Amino acid sequence: MICLPGVRFDWMTGVKGLAIIILIGVALRLAVAPLLTYDYDIYHWGVILENIRTGNGLYGMAGYYYTPVWGYFLGAESIYLAPIESLDAFGYRYEEMLGIEAADAIGHSATVTTTAFNIAMKVPLIIVDAVTAYLIFTLIRDLGGDDRKACIGAAIWMLGPLVIYMSGIQAMFDPINGMLMILVVLLLIRGYRFLPGVLFSIAALLKFFPLFAIFVLLIYVVYKGRERGTAPRDVLLMVLGAGIAAVVIYIPEILDGTFMDSLSFMLARAGNSDVWYILNIAIGACVALGGMICFSYMMWRKPGADLDKGFIICITGALLCAVCLSTTAQYVLVVLPLLIVCAMAYDGRLKKAAIIVAVGGLFAAAASQFPGMLVGASVNLGLMDPATVVDWIYDYTEPIIGSESIFTIGTNLGNIFEYAGIVLALVIILEGPLRRILFRRRAAS
Repeated sequence: MICLPGVRFDWMTGVKGLAIIILIGVALRLAVAPLLTYDYDIYHWGVILENIRTGNGLYGMAGYYYTPVWGYFLGAESIYLAPIESLDAFGYRYEEMLGIEAADAIGHSATVTTTAFNIAMKVPLIIVDAVTAYLIFTLIRDLGGDDRKACIGAAIWMLGPLVIYMSGIQAMFDPINGMLMILVVLLLIRGYRFLPGVLFSIAALLKFFPLFAIFVLLIYVVYKGRERGTAPRDVLLMVLGAGIAAVVIYIPEILDGTFMDSLSFMLARAGNSDVWYILNIAIGACVALGGMICFSYMMWRKPGADLDKGFIICITGALLCAVCLSTTAQYVLVVLPLLIVCAMAYDGRLKKAAIIVAVGGLFAAAASQFPGMLVGASVNLGLMDPATVVDWIYDYTEPIIGSESIFTIGTNLGNIFEYAGIVLALVIILEGPLRRILFRRRAAS
């Protein structure tokens, strides 16, 4: 039972509590889905679906810059969208919004997706959030946590404003990565090998952050296999699963010669010549690679008597370091489910870190996307004057302190807060190992 001063939550336990949490979370997402939509990303999802409809494939026309995995998800969505008559067009070009394209902000377009299309794009992501909440609940219980802790963990995810924002407003696919990674961990702990390999490959090719946890995964599989005398077989099964999945995913791109196009999202960033951008990426890369080495070593040293606990802590630490590669709010969703599990199953102090990360990410996302998220509400629903939204976007990107605008100041403050949460989480995770090292050195001296 969860208690707050003067408030009792007797219902928030067990499967019943989980069901109520999921229903509330779904309701909140469906409430904001038609009202607020960040215009930049979802416009591109519409372009990609239109390319697929007209037989141009993912890379036949400009508009798709990711690896094929998200494109396949969109292709699957186009199947269920096809019978819906109101979705014969994904968006329309509005004359009153033409001024938005000249604003000094990234990616705004006078072509605005329809309310029906916005909701249709968000529904699968809302389902993903619900599945992830269930997986968090299940993994916490599998690790010995009681139903109350499992429900709290599910609630931190399902009712968390950042997660609601990403699926209900931004319609960004990073929640899928979070779901896949916690599912990989859950299946590995339960003894599966081939299927986690397949899912890990899909996650890594959706966005590459999981690659920084690959050695932690393999070391865990080796140690678990040694306990059962099946280490070579287990590693082979996992590698086969990952390899087969990667080949299947990339066969179409290899055959039609668009393999390099599928890497444009990363190559375009590598070709950026801005000094501060390069410095930021270089520092992030050092942190990500350092975390990969550090937590792989911790896993290799077989931390503690509980191998499963060490595995989850090490993979969470490696992913926390990996997302430092870029200051973008949605990337933390790849590790947030596992961070929540660590907080509820092992170290309650990590709850504060998870909340700081989520709040900072929400602030950074909202600051970078407001008032662009009001475009659909103005032209589709008539809730406000489109000219007002255009004026706000201009004002929002106008420098107010030197070259800094409300847009850049708000985004940077959110990023600082988010990274403070990541640093706090890493300090908590590394505190025990560092103390043991210091104790051994003092004992040796």
